[in-house]
Amino acid sequence: MNRRLFSLFCLGVCLVSAACPSGPSAPGPDKARALERRIDFINDVTSRRGLAARALDELSAALPNGIWLTEVVYDSEGIRLKGRAPSNTLLADYVSSLGASPSLAGVALQSSVQKQARNREFQEFALQALVKNARAVESSRPGAGSGSGDVAALAGRLEELEKILPPRKETADLLRQFQRTAGDSGLKITKFAPGTETPGESYDEWPVAIEVAGSRQGLLQFLKGLTDWPQLWLIKKYSFKAVSNDDADSPVRASITTQTFLVGQTTVAGTRR
Repeated sequence: MNRRLFSLFCLGVCLVSAACPSGPSAPGPDKARALERRIDFINDVTSRRGLAARALDELSAALPNGIWLTEVVYDSEGIRLKGRAPSNTLLADYVSSLGASPSLAGVALQSSVQKQARNREFQEFALQALVKNARAVESSRPGAGSGSGDVAALAGRLEELEKILPPRKETADLLRQFQRTAGDSGLKITKFAPGTETPGESYDEWPVAIEVAGSRQGLLQFLKGLTDWPQLWLIKKYSFKAVSNDDADSPVRASITTQTFLVGQTTVAGTRR
């Protein structure tokens, strides 16, 4: 190699060396954004954990004397219910009361049909409503999602929030916890079916389906009890039907799908361990 080519080669090596970092790089905005997304995810789920119980509580509290619910379905699309009322006047009062509910929106009467049973006339009605979320994720805060936050501070905040998420599946302990909450509510568990965990954007999702039988008030107490658990469980959907539509105090049978999010399955960057 002649002197000229050798000089050019050395110059190229020097330029490449200068362009490459000599040591480990500082945490970049990508890691901060990943931390912010996980923090917002937990805050959002936490804000929604009480929606199911609160909606049923307000539906029940607004009932005038003489009206009762025979069927309720709650899911991501809102809440739908059927019931019986002695008159359309009393039914109109119920719809008006629900319109002022802090947790419900778009309350709409779908039908009111006159029926007769046991020599008594009544209105069989159907209603639907949307369920409000009292708190949205703070995605509009300055720097949110931009990766501009301090990584160490964000990591500390996330570590605190993740304390309410289970680190792994514990079906035996979970069954005991469901049984204890059901017993305290006067309900009987007729089905307990843990589902298969599935990968989520931030955490693995673990659903559990249960069925219970008991009183309407007991079901409400049970849903509130799930909301108050130290670990975060979200009531995704539930439905119940009265055993007898003709009896305002009839026991009910309910199906409930709950879900939690497992810690330790994904890294902060979102890659699998």
